[in-house]
Amino acid sequence: MKLPKISLNLIKFENILGAVGVAKRLFNIQFKKVPFAVNYDITWECNLRCKHCYFFSSAAELEFGGKNTRKELSDQEWINIFRYHRELGISSATITGGEPTLRMNLLHKAVKIFPSVQIVTNGIIKIPYFKVKNQPILWVSLDGNKEMHNNIRGAPIFDKVIKNIQNDKRVYISCTISSQNYNQIENIVEIAYNNGVSGIFFLWYTGYDNDPLLLKGDPSKTAIQKILKVMKEYGDFIIFSKKMLEYYITKEFVPHCCFRKKNRIFSYYPNGELKFCVMGNSPKLCENCGCIVPVAVYALRNFDSETIDKLKKFPF
Repeated sequence: MKLPKISLNLIKFENILGAVGVAKRLFNIQFKKVPFAVNYDITWECNLRCKHCYFFSSAAELEFGGKNTRKELSDQEWINIFRYHRELGISSATITGGEPTLRMNLLHKAVKIFPSVQIVTNGIIKIPYFKVKNQPILWVSLDGNKEMHNNIRGAPIFDKVIKNIQNDKRVYISCTISSQNYNQIENIVEIAYNNGVSGIFFLWYTGYDNDPLLLKGDPSKTAIQKILKVMKEYGDFIIFSKKMLEYYITKEFVPHCCFRKKNRIFSYYPNGELKFCVMGNSPKLCENCGCIVPVAVYALRNFDSETIDKLKKFPF
């Protein structure tokens, strides 16, 4: 049997350390049944109503009725869950919402409990530096230039967001590409780079087949070319690999999605109910999935050297 070639890019000290860490995590998953990571939607509330928001479209499918009928776990209930999952051996937690900064007390607790925390935020409320050794990674959304971003977000918030992220190396820009903003990719990267954040990554908009925001046909081809262009021009600032881009198009990763596999990654609604995946509660979303998490995990599982190199900044 002919063995696959191993890229020399893999044989780096930091990649060896990363491989040891991944091996340990895989052992915990396989034999101790410990999830690789957990995502918590800690609140139904948000200070925006964005046109492409997966959270509210997902929440609407639960048919909870009016906002006041939606239960949220209390601070102490969430803290108990955080501690329980940490005791199981989970080291990586992603805090989302709604808008997680609306429950800032929980962010202060989470960063003390988990060694690695990622906070997904719209950037309106500035996140302080916490009194912990390992600061969280902040995934801040940016959709385009000032006009485009404000249009998608439904409020004039661009200037405030930019002020809050300037020269903050905890920040990585999360950019969801849809039929609205696929022509803005170069602008978004330039804005992110010029404001001194640590990098940018891309998600493909996820929705059902009849969703007009889905990226298809010529817009999809244009987006691919623009992403390849900025990857070449901005190098390691782009936290994204060619293999990840390929998987977005082919959907090869979908049958192997870490949310669909038992004991891989769990995601919870604000009431503590387990979600199908971070994007929503229906497997019908899978055929149009553009979530970066299963794409990145699948590329890492296949030992793609460029993906390993791109993602080594993240303490997963």
